[in-house]
Amino acid sequence: MSLLYFTVVFMLILSGSVKRSHAQPPIVLYPRVTPGELVKLLGEYGIAAQIHNDGVIVTRDGEKSYYFFDDDCRSIQFYIGYTMDISLEKINAFNTKYKYVKCIRKLMPDNSTVVALEIDFSMIGGVTKEALFCFFRTIDFGLRVYHELIESENELHS
Repeated sequence: MSLLYFTVVFMLILSGSVKRSHAQPPIVLYPRVTPGELVKLLGEYGIAAQIHNDGVIVTRDGEKSYYFFDDDCRSIQFYIGYTMDISLEKINAFNTKYKYVKCIRKLMPDNSTVVALEIDFSMIGGVTKEALFCFFRTIDFGLRVYHELIESENELHS
């Protein structure tokens, strides 16, 4: 009897008489994300953040990183930097190896050198919460490889 039951149910599903309900939650597209919304989303991701001037600041493990926004909040740039110097060859090798994060070296007005990690994210056309969380995971990865670069340079000079 159970074979007959499953056969009848299977035939009803195929005919469209019985619909399986897999209600998907509606997809929410963010056309832009404001600093306040980013603080909330970072909190949901597990990172405490606060609004700072026109951006967002995060302090993790004693390090400050920043999220900067364009004028209409349709793109975000993650930034963290250290006052130190690393050769351009090492920075270029890093940027060649890691395509979605970029390391830069800047000469500051006081003649100090900053080595920074920048990661850009565009929301043109709208993005989902999952896409923003993917951006946060990219930042986590970028921070890990950036710290490896920084630590390897510090070990050379120890």
